[in-house]
Amino acid sequence: MDPTGRQPEHGERGSAIDDTTKGRSAGESPREMPSAGFDVFISYAREDQEFVRWLAAQLQDQGRSAWVDWKDIPPSAEWRAEIRSAVESAGAFLFVLSPDSLTSAACADELNHAVELNKRIVPLVVRDADGASVPEAVGSHNWVFCRNEEEAGPALERTIEALDLDLDWVKAHTWLLVRALAWEARHEDRSLLLRGDDLAEAEASLAGHAAEKPAPTPLQRQYVLASRQGATHRLRRLAAISLVAVLAIASLAGVAVIQARNATNTAQLELSRRLAANATAQIDSGNSQLGLLLALRAYDTRSTAEAESAVRQAVLGNREDALLRRTDYMYTVQFSPDGTRVVTANADHTAQVWDWRRRTAKPVVLHQKDIVTAAAFSPDGNYVATGSDDHNVNIWDWRRPQPTSTVLKGGTSSINDVAFSPDGVFLASASGDDTIRVWDWHHPETPALVLNSHTNGVAQVAFSRDGAHLAAASGNGDDSAQVWDWRHPTNAPVVLRGHTDTVNTVAFSPDGNYLATGSNDSTARVWNWQHPTDAPVVLRGHTDSVFDVAFSPDGNYLATGSGDNTARVWDWHHAEDAPVVLRGHTDRVNGVTFSPDGNYLATASSDFTARLWTLRAAETGPITLRGPEGQGAELSPDGRHLAVTNTTVDKTAVWMWDMAHLDAVPIVLKGHTDTVLAMTFSPDGNYLATGSADDTARIWDWQHPQAAPVVLQSPNAQVTSVAFSADGRTLATGGNDNNARVWDWRHPSLTPRILSNATDNISQVAFSPDSRYLASASYDSTASIWDLRHPNRSPVLLSGSGAMYGLDFSPDGKYVATVGADSQARIWDWQHPDRSPIILKGHTGPVLGVVFLPDRVHLVTASDDGTARVWEWRDPTTPPVVLSASQSAVRSLTVGRRGFPIVAASDDEVIRVWGAAEFGPIAGVVRLARSRVTRQLTSQEQALFLH
Repeated sequence: MDPTGRQPEHGERGSAIDDTTKGRSAGESPREMPSAGFDVFISYAREDQEFVRWLAAQLQDQGRSAWVDWKDIPPSAEWRAEIRSAVESAGAFLFVLSPDSLTSAACADELNHAVELNKRIVPLVVRDADGASVPEAVGSHNWVFCRNEEEAGPALERTIEALDLDLDWVKAHTWLLVRALAWEARHEDRSLLLRGDDLAEAEASLAGHAAEKPAPTPLQRQYVLASRQGATHRLRRLAAISLVAVLAIASLAGVAVIQARNATNTAQLELSRRLAANATAQIDSGNSQLGLLLALRAYDTRSTAEAESAVRQAVLGNREDALLRRTDYMYTVQFSPDGTRVVTANADHTAQVWDWRRRTAKPVVLHQKDIVTAAAFSPDGNYVATGSDDHNVNIWDWRRPQPTSTVLKGGTSSINDVAFSPDGVFLASASGDDTIRVWDWHHPETPALVLNSHTNGVAQVAFSRDGAHLAAASGNGDDSAQVWDWRHPTNAPVVLRGHTDTVNTVAFSPDGNYLATGSNDSTARVWNWQHPTDAPVVLRGHTDSVFDVAFSPDGNYLATGSGDNTARVWDWHHAEDAPVVLRGHTDRVNGVTFSPDGNYLATASSDFTARLWTLRAAETGPITLRGPEGQGAELSPDGRHLAVTNTTVDKTAVWMWDMAHLDAVPIVLKGHTDTVLAMTFSPDGNYLATGSADDTARIWDWQHPQAAPVVLQSPNAQVTSVAFSADGRTLATGGNDNNARVWDWRHPSLTPRILSNATDNISQVAFSPDSRYLASASYDSTASIWDLRHPNRSPVLLSGSGAMYGLDFSPDGKYVATVGADSQARIWDWQHPDRSPIILKGHTGPVLGVVFLPDRVHLVTASDDGTARVWEWRDPTTPPVVLSASQSAVRSLTVGRRGFPIVAASDDEVIRVWGAAEFGPIAGVVRLARSRVTRQLTSQEQALFLH
């Protein structure tokens, strides 16, 4: 029965509607097939004719052209040729699935021809297979269900979406296929080869869609190759004939070529910059994958500074590693125990097992009769359990999904969740009938153990790691979670109360000591469940219901999925810290799960997709250091050690951390009697100089902390800044007495040279690379640059527009960068102070630090606005790469000798480290960016951004 309620009629084996609404126009002879132009070929059995008439009419109303075979005639060579030509001419192949079409020889022939041509296959289920064998070409694709009136509307929408997916490529594929087939049929007639723009577009299409569906066919590739060879031959022949003429008009043609080339270059530059700006806007708005695609398109159009910056920002902000697309809601997602597969539960009546690392691999499809609400791997990875709205639990040997799976029956309502026990012997299910059932699933005839104390359905279940306990989310209207000693069902469960709305989800920590819950009250909570009266850790930040929670394998992090379309990863031991927010889904996130190694997070959403996000710090940054906490940080020249100050714990001490072993006990340097205000390593990394509010600077042989430091007394002057000369022999200090001092620190009894020019505190001092000059920045809005070989000369004076908080020399010593209270950075050609400085604008708060990178191209700034920014400083119009650190001021900034890592310390006492991935040579960054691409621009996005 079709969705309109009409009974199917037995008649001709055919297709859609009358001749005026299908691919062939009324009155057109079957032999007069147009060469291309149909959106879809519909293959079906005549028993489903009335449904197909309705379908084709609906497609026509939506502006889609369908080709269908009407004639109830015996098969003949002419008829078969017409059918094959129609399949070749259509953009997609829609297979109307029913028991009759699955057993139809004609439908099988049509399907096989479509497969040979790599046509896009769209299976549309009008009647369930009922045991009929499903061809792999149909079973491996996403099914659209249209078996009744309720499914009709959504089915039509999903069919249109499937037909329109990258419609430009489908049309190009069809056009090229028709041309190639004609060329082959005419015995490779040279007159049918592609030329000019047609050839260029065909080559670009094949290169740009090599891994997409429909895949290019060998015939298409052969045809394009022959066309290129023919074009090359013609060019050589024409070149020989036209040499004299070319020489005669060379001067005129040269002018035209130059003008055309200039026009092309201008257009490419404009497009590249526009795409880069759009990419940055998309990244800022949270659409990181679209931003990545636009940034790469900008770079491929022309590698402008703006495009390179956009690519770096896109890599920095994009964690999405793979995209799995279905045709309906995805409810849950789970990794296999070995991490190579994920299983999703889908509203289109399937569960699917995906080899997610192989993006072109087809998933294993497990078909059920109703919505699949949950799916889980067995601990050995050999089986998948699914729960469905049909009230049953199915156990599948997913590598061999036929014959039908083991079915566990007993519930009287939808199955909301399933979970295997850690030993794989038992399976628990959560049901809308207020029960939890525990099955010995290897013996399905054995009645299940039933746990029942809920009154509003059970939303989710989870086993503890030792298998002794079962946790349950109570479901609609119940604000509690329960933990059962399930082997003793008469024992009352532990009840956890505190949420203010329905609890949707539960998850045990790996050690079993904690239970995480998520609720419609927009919070997640972590409970010491064996002490239910203890206050839980509350994680706030989502703006809608929390539908799923999952602990990382090490138990340190908690992932949450929410109705606000985001997933978040929390360091739940530090609930006050902002989580990592994963944006990209366009509808609620229903499921979250960590990979077994903790490097990836999978999410399932109502936007019909599951996404895989990389959490590897080396690729995404920043690393958040949980051992060293503080407001100040300084990296050793070799990048192996980090010095940290913390005014909360002990303002007089410095902690030295081994970056490779952050779990090791740090070296502590103690001796100052007041707050440590500044620190720096010597060029060889063997010494650390510190400045303090106790009016001293100290130089530590930090690898021998028991050795007494060298103490430099600065009477009545807090030491606010310290800097070593390039040879390490001299130390400069700045103080709140408005003076800079230059010390021979190995002879502390010698009087330092005092440089006095400021009228307010010195905020920073810095040596030039050759150590001849010393620069000092002051709160009086000036910087002074002294020639240390001529101390009696007046310094070069650089005047800003507010208090100066930091400065640095460029690697070649020709420029000085200053930052301050006016939220800007200035780069001065300091030997020509009358020249206007380059000004970098973008921060929204005072800029507190600045460091040039060794590449002579970039510099980094740190600001009170909670960000650090990496600038291509010679071109202030190029957007900087923004390193979002926190909502607290970034007080300290340090970089490694090669320009990475970049280390920032903030007022929130968190040290963040960004690696080299985003700041290395652009070619490597582009390669990394391309590896993060999970989809292509849609036709709508192309129309919006490329035209």
